[in-house]
Amino acid sequence: MSLAQNLKYYLQPRHWSNLKIDDLEVSDDKRNIFFSQLCVIGELFTLLQIIDDFLELNPYLIPSDIATIIMWPLAWWLNEHGWHFFAKVMMMLYLNVLFFIMAGVLSPDVHFEIMYYPLIMLTFMTVSGKEKAIGVFFGFMSMLCLIVLAITDNQPFGPLVIMKGTQFQEVLNVVTAAVFTGTCAIFIIDLHTRAEKSLRQKKDDLAKANEELDRFVYSASHDMRAPLLSIQGLVNVALLEGNLSESATEYFSMIRKRAVKLDEFVGDITNYSRNSRLGLEIGLVNLSDLMDEAQEKIKFLDGVSSVSINKKTIGDKTFMGDAGRLSIVINNLLTNAIKYHNINKTNPFIELLLENNSRSLKIKVTDNGHGIETEHQPKIFQMFYRAAHTAQGSGLGLYIVKEIVEKMGGKVSMSSQIGVGSVFDMVV
Repeated sequence: MSLAQNLKYYLQPRHWSNLKIDDLEVSDDKRNIFFSQLCVIGELFTLLQIIDDFLELNPYLIPSDIATIIMWPLAWWLNEHGWHFFAKVMMMLYLNVLFFIMAGVLSPDVHFEIMYYPLIMLTFMTVSGKEKAIGVFFGFMSMLCLIVLAITDNQPFGPLVIMKGTQFQEVLNVVTAAVFTGTCAIFIIDLHTRAEKSLRQKKDDLAKANEELDRFVYSASHDMRAPLLSIQGLVNVALLEGNLSESATEYFSMIRKRAVKLDEFVGDITNYSRNSRLGLEIGLVNLSDLMDEAQEKIKFLDGVSSVSINKKTIGDKTFMGDAGRLSIVINNLLTNAIKYHNINKTNPFIELLLENNSRSLKIKVTDNGHGIETEHQPKIFQMFYRAAHTAQGSGLGLYIVKEIVEKMGGKVSMSSQIGVGSVFDMVV
């Protein structure tokens, strides 16, 4: 490249560091790149400072300028070769000490203390999440130095002034502080822009993944339930023949039970997927019809004919809510109560109570079944959790109940006692 092309290339800040950032969201890498860019800017302003000091023939400041000219490239090299933490600590410590000494020995007219303000900002801008403690330490050090300078009127070493200030030095210090502060602001804006862009991208990807997953669940559940229903139908026809052997009848009954269990599991997965991805569909719900439909859905469960199901509503018979989700909640609770009921008890029962006070709907399901042991009760609403090895369900029923109730902005609770029964309370 020509000299003009080289100059144009290296005047662009993105070429001041060889560090790479692959993920828009990786702020640590971005901070390290930013530190390298600051080292280049610091070197340029230090060169201007040493030129002025040579012109002023000040023997006291030229050594500190030479030391600073060496420190910036050294910090840049360490940072570029992976010594990020050491490079930042070294430079922050050096600048804090340098600024304190310079502000204390130069004329107050130079206003060298203003260099601390961008230093405090840049201290927090260049440190990563793992280095926050060191950033707080050096930020506190800079503020402490500023306080000491303010209390002593920029004379912490006594009335010691090795050089009177010039207008050029005052302007140079103000411009330097302004450039570093502006650079910090640009960095913050850039980080925000990158984070916003990354968030939008992730949001779009998540929406696309959810849409694809919803289509997959719908397709898979439909494709799986069709043959399952066919198996159940064929088994029922075979059992109606009446000329099967005892063992064949037993095998067909086992096939039917397994098919029903798998069908319930597919239904649970579908309900969970739809609840987590679809919004609420609020409408007028007839509570009596809701309970009747729930009882109709469980009429073919084993043992349901041996259990008395008592239904009761209190308050208005209609409620503004999501009929589909409410139906799933009630159906899952009734199914759970039937599966784990003790039909050997005298008068086994399940009570379903819907209490509507116009502001909220309370759903209460009470049974006098086996009950749930105390050690299992805190975990009963967890996904795939089963309170017993002999549990018949998928471990999703109560989890889906909790997810749906919380989706509708409600709360769910339960109490149970072994040998007495269980009570499930929900308010939506």
